[in-house]
Amino acid sequence: MTNALANAIAAGEMDVWYQPQIASTTLRIAGFEALARWNHPERGCIGPDEFLDQSEESIEDLAAFVLARACSDAALWPDLMVGVNVAPYQFTHGAFPDEIAAIASASGLPLDRLELEILENAALENPDAARAVMVRLREMGVRIAIDDFGQGHSHEFLLLDLPVSKIKLARSIVIDPTAGDWIAEFVGMAHALDMEITAEGVETQAQAKAMQAAGCDYMQGFFFARPAPGRDVVRAIVGGGAKT
Repeated sequence: MTNALANAIAAGEMDVWYQPQIASTTLRIAGFEALARWNHPERGCIGPDEFLDQSEESIEDLAAFVLARACSDAALWPDLMVGVNVAPYQFTHGAFPDEIAAIASASGLPLDRLELEILENAALENPDAARAVMVRLREMGVRIAIDDFGQGHSHEFLLLDLPVSKIKLARSIVIDPTAGDWIAEFVGMAHALDMEITAEGVETQAQAKAMQAAGCDYMQGFFFARPAPGRDVVRAIVGGGAKT
């Protein structure tokens, strides 16, 4: 797998699929998250959970590919956000903001329609370096999201110490029927800091209604739509609805 992945991008086997993020108040599509897919010649289409942990040698090329493709695709959409997952090392690399600016400029995507997602624990590995990069990105207009918040050991001081635009609640919290009061309190605190909340992993109507009641700004999950190729995104945008 590792050897094959190193050649997958050059061989044209990598693709980018998209999952919509739904506005809780209108139930309309507000944006999409970009997700890597590998069209493996023997195993078929496989998701990142099956290959990212084996891709240390080629993660830089893969991250650059996904980012460039997502920006190019999103530049053709109407006024919608695109979220792209970022590797931890990128957020501690001082040249990263310049790389983002170059990729966005080449694609024609306005920087204020790009949202970079970083895992909570990754942001904590080197918070000073991450903060410096985040500040520069925010000054450029790029939005920053903390992904999978609450997965493992949460550190709410992130909200106070990092220039974050959005918090994405982990699926494990969203599907917990006892977490409603905590989510509502957390959403209130985030809104007071001018941050938005996305509930990830929404799988049932009951969970969607609970996240709406808790005040989450956006929802994402199989209840609304599974990730789909870019060509299906155009149809979803034209249709405009939450269901695809």
